[in-house]
Amino acid sequence: MASEEAKITSEGVKAPSRHTLLSIYKSLITRGVVGGVLLLSVIYVCFEIVFMYG
Repeated sequence: MASEEAKITSEGVKAPSRHTLLSIYKSLITRGVVGGVLLLSVIYVCFEIVFMYG
């Protein structure tokens, strides 16, 4: 019975296309790079403030 239900629920499910997967990966990598650059710039500004006024 459980195998019949699994078969019914998986009939309409399609695997994502290669193009879709690549666009998801590119988006995740871009967000990671942008987030890393933003974090480094914030850290740099904090160090500048500490060394200038500290």
